[in-house]
Amino acid sequence: MKNLLFVIILFLVGCKSSQFTNLGKATSVEGRIVQTSLLNCYPEGMKIDSVNYLYAETSAALRMGDEILIAIDKPTPNTVSPVFTIPLGFTKKSTTINTVENYVMTPPFPQVLKIEAFTKNPNDSLYFATTSFDRIRGSSADWDGYNSLLAWRKKDFSDVQYVAGTERNGVTSSRDLRISIQKTLPTTQFPQGAPYFKIEALVALPGNRLIFGVREVGESYQKFDYTFTLLETTYTDAQNGIQINPTFKKIYEYKPVVNGNMTAISDLVYHAPSNSLIASTSREEGTDEKTKTLASYLWILSMNRLERGEAPLLVKNGDQPLEIPYKGEGLCFLDERTIFIICDEDRKDSNIVLDGKTVIKKPNQTVFSIVQLR
Repeated sequence: MKNLLFVIILFLVGCKSSQFTNLGKATSVEGRIVQTSLLNCYPEGMKIDSVNYLYAETSAALRMGDEILIAIDKPTPNTVSPVFTIPLGFTKKSTTINTVENYVMTPPFPQVLKIEAFTKNPNDSLYFATTSFDRIRGSSADWDGYNSLLAWRKKDFSDVQYVAGTERNGVTSSRDLRISIQKTLPTTQFPQGAPYFKIEALVALPGNRLIFGVREVGESYQKFDYTFTLLETTYTDAQNGIQINPTFKKIYEYKPVVNGNMTAISDLVYHAPSNSLIASTSREEGTDEKTKTLASYLWILSMNRLERGEAPLLVKNGDQPLEIPYKGEGLCFLDERTIFIICDEDRKDSNIVLDGKTVIKKPNQTVFSIVQLR
């Protein structure tokens, strides 16, 4: 009897492992939200000037060993940083709202403007961060910092470099890459490339491939279309640092409509066991920052589907899309089927339930959710 029970357990474990190894071949994937909580990112009441509060508008997440690296996409006072780490223990179920204690003060992180995504290579030895690349200001260097791609190896961040870095009027950035990206995004109105676009996702794949996810494309930040567009380039690990191929190409485009609502890409993470991408998309509706509707969704895009230009699989909860009622912006795996999602609620007074009580998010706090695929 014991031997039979042991065989059954091995069979069940094997089935579960096989399921996530073969995730790229699945025809349907389900998920469930197993936790939602708040994180105190900055001291309560902290302001960026004499009037305006600092909002913890988190935008990126990366698993680095036993910590998670997180960024917000807004500047901060110089006593803190827009980049910080939390221990994995903060992701355990608890009624306590944990507080960030470790800000990354190593340059250039405190100065970089609008980090939107992190990624790491498949063997966890090289890390990248990208900003939004969503603006440039002619001959002025004022907005050059919004156009930056960073790379590093050391977990103390002591070797961070600007990829394709140049300096203008004392500002270092990767601004030349903006032209490379723009050329891959022609529209009917702008056949040489849209003047406005926003990078929101980044993922490193085997073979030194870098995939950038484009969320918005159009004439300006006020007139654009939402999208799920993937651009690819490659990099080399040279003696003088990471060198990137300046030629980008569009490899995938999709319109992620959920229940009649257009969404747009917000992050990507690589699932190595199945050679697939996990993507998040999100939507925001309404003009009132305090009350607008936010939601996000998860998708499975196998390399085979990507190469054939096929639609990704929408993760479901039963027969309905799995809807996370927050604007998920950064993804990382806690294990091969559990995803940590950091959210950017902008300035919305979002509600979450902790220990059976409804709590309203404060400006210094952010929301995170944990989803388990099954």
